[in-house]
Amino acid sequence: MSDPVKSVSATKAKSHVPKIESVADVLERELPEVINDWLSRVDKEPDLKSIPLNFDERTGHLPQLLHDVIARLRLDVGTGAPISEAAGFHGDLRYKQGYTVAMAVEHFFDAAQRRATFGFQCAASRRRDDSG
Repeated sequence: MSDPVKSVSATKAKSHVPKIESVADVLERELPEVINDWLSRVDKEPDLKSIPLNFDERTGHLPQLLHDVIARLRLDVGTGAPISEAAGFHGDLRYKQGYTVAMAVEHFFDAAQRRATFGFQCAASRRRDDSG
């Protein structure tokens, strides 16, 4: 009897079916770029730039916050998501630094969404290249 895992892998290898990545996988792989993209957008926003913070003050909490988002994205449908301590810390920190809730949410998730979209576009491009 053949090993089903090997059989499936061999079939996929022969048909050149590219791996479809989840948003969580793309976000995890691109984490440093997401943070850098986010920071470059912050630097272009007068309302955010007006709050004087160094790199660590502005981004130090982001890796843990993004890891919490990634963990939530990987939960099975219907599973209750745990409360993110990093998100609470982030909100408190930004409030103390002078951010409004709208400022923090809008600019952070815009960068994360753009990076995830870019990752999916790259994957689609690779699929087209592999099929040609």
